[in-house]
Amino acid sequence: MLHHTVLKDFRLKKGLTLRELAREIGISPAYLNQIENGVKVPSFKTLKKLAEYYGLNMQSLVVSDKKGKYQIQNPLGEELTRYVRRLPEPYLEKVLEFAKFQYLEWRRESRQK
Repeated sequence: MLHHTVLKDFRLKKGLTLRELAREIGISPAYLNQIENGVKVPSFKTLKKLAEYYGLNMQSLVVSDKKGKYQIQNPLGEELTRYVRRLPEPYLEKVLEFAKFQYLEWRRESRQK
């Protein structure tokens, strides 16, 4: 499974348009758009350029699956999981409550767009 949304999140956090980032790493905006929307899997070369641009270690972004194909990982999700696993039940309930609130807020905002 390709976590393509992570790449889009990184770009948006840097305040870049598709065109700006595509120009920076030397690919077409259309190709970058297809990668971010999960239509295309980036070549290893392109993925390496993206990781370097964002200042990421390739190992934190790419792993092999059982078939030897690479996947893009979600570093934020992995970090969140690492902390949540350690929490006792009462704190987990608070985290779940907060996550539900954030999810509903996101859904409400995305419907308004």
